[in-house]
Order: sequence, then C-alpha cells, then structure tokens
Amino acid sequence: ANPFSSTRGIFVASDRTVYVVDMSNSRVQRWLLNATKGSTVASITGVCVIANLSTLCRPQSIYVDENETLYMGDSRGILMWRAEETSGILLNGSSIESVWYDIDMDADLHATTSG
Repeated sequence: ANPFSSTRGIFVASDRTVYVVDMSNSRVQRWLLNATKGSTVASITGVCVIANLSTLCRPQSIYVDENETLYMGDSRGILMWRAEETSGILLNGSSIESVWYDIDMDADLHATTSG
C-alpha cells in the first residue's frame, strides 16, 4: 500500500494487531504482529465517494470489536465494516460534512461539529 497521509485514529487489538486510520487516503490499514507491511482492510479504492459505502470519506477514528468488526467515524457518520467484507453499513449519520463522529476506546459514540 502507498504511504500514509494524515493518519488519525489508531486501535490496538488484544492480539496486538494495529489498525491505522489514514484520513487523506480514505482507508484503514491493518498491521499484524511482526508484519513488515500493512494491508488495506476498509475502503479498498482509497477514494471517497459519498454515496458508496465501499469507500470511506475522510475517516477520523476507529474501534475494533472481538469479531474484528471495524466501527469507524468518517464525514458521513459511523460505519460498521465486518471482517472480510467489501463495504460498510452506515449505522448513524448526517449528510452534513461538517459533523464528525468519533468512537473512543470504551466504544462510546461522540459527535462534534465545526463552524
């Protein structure tokens, strides 16, 4: 995968797998323990398309549960992305791109606005 650009959220799973939110590339990279290279696990194209849930749009945060399901906050809302799937499910969102959603380490949802 190409280099990171504007990394944001990072999540470390109990098996020490690291997930990194790469905001400007609109993707999530996964690094397995002792890996020398990461792999894209969400938003394979790396290009934001607002109406397409197979892409992420400026993701900011991430939480990963015990089933390796990713919960990500991006400019549309909170997306759930199951392991090995090619698209996410919008759980809660807004069409207003100035609303940012975040999930903290306790899996609590936070929404903030800019402006």
